[in-house]
Amino acid sequence: MATPRVLELRSPRELRAVGEAWDDLLGRSAASLPTFRAECLAQWLAHFEPRAVPRILAVERAGRLIAALPLVGGTTGRLVPTGRLPMNEWSPCGELLLDETEPAEESLAPLLAALTKLPWPLLSLGWVPFEAPRWRAFRQAAERAGLDVETRPEFEVGWLPLGEGMEKRAAGRSKNHRRNMVRGRRKLEALGPLRLEVLEALRPEEVEGPLRLGFEIEHRSWKGAAGSSVLSEPGLFSFYLEQAMELARHGELLLAFLHVGERPAAFEYGWRRAGVYYSYKVGYDPAFAAGSPGQLLMGELIGHGEAAGWRGMHCMGPLTPAVAAWGVERLAFG
Repeated sequence: MATPRVLELRSPRELRAVGEAWDDLLGRSAASLPTFRAECLAQWLAHFEPRAVPRILAVERAGRLIAALPLVGGTTGRLVPTGRLPMNEWSPCGELLLDETEPAEESLAPLLAALTKLPWPLLSLGWVPFEAPRWRAFRQAAERAGLDVETRPEFEVGWLPLGEGMEKRAAGRSKNHRRNMVRGRRKLEALGPLRLEVLEALRPEEVEGPLRLGFEIEHRSWKGAAGSSVLSEPGLFSFYLEQAMELARHGELLLAFLHVGERPAAFEYGWRRAGVYYSYKVGYDPAFAAGSPGQLLMGELIGHGEAAGWRGMHCMGPLTPAVAAWGVERLAFG
């Protein structure tokens, strides 16, 4: 069997040069978030770390990649140089990729050896599902290599099983939540008929209009007033447009709107891959707040996903009471 070798990629250009092999590895990995694609990662680096020299490690054997871990530099406590995954509050674009058809220890050994040669004495790999098999294997390999490892749970993320998981989900919803959804629907229907619009087959050149409309809805909400909406940050819409166009090329983009009559009341920016829907950004028009349009949109998307045969909905980001009310399962992240 061929001996694995480690590639160290130090720029978006070098990453794009192996983009096809990277995306092929993503297809064999349990880390299936669409934004882990090579082009999405390159876009993140170019936008958020334009002056940095990333260290993107990829293990290659017999002409294909079997493991990868992208890292960027930072500091801990403003003093200790630290390697981190390329992700922030605006988008997750880096994770541990492992070929599920290969023995994990054989893929991780050369990766861990390369990690010890990086210029950072500390790695802080946050916002990951640390109990997932790939991360357990990573921890075990690091400990075998004599590295100090600390695991710290930080928050929970909601996972909503669909299909056969419907009964379990329904049992987790309170009567109060169900009543609130009925009341909210009645309030909005008094203003006009409700209509779900799901855009999941857009061509890249068709993305900009509905994407801008959606983020305008988000900007009208409390996020705009707080300065935390996408349109509040100079240049950020351009980043999302590039990302959305790339995902549209692969049929993985989903934009959803809940209309009240002719007016869009709520919007969601999400992604689809391998039968899973990733619910990422939600916004609603405060003019319709009394009817809980964001919650009603989620309920409509659940029904859409059931009809489309989705396996589940990944409610990304720290679990909120609004998401927990749907009876979601809780995934530990750290």
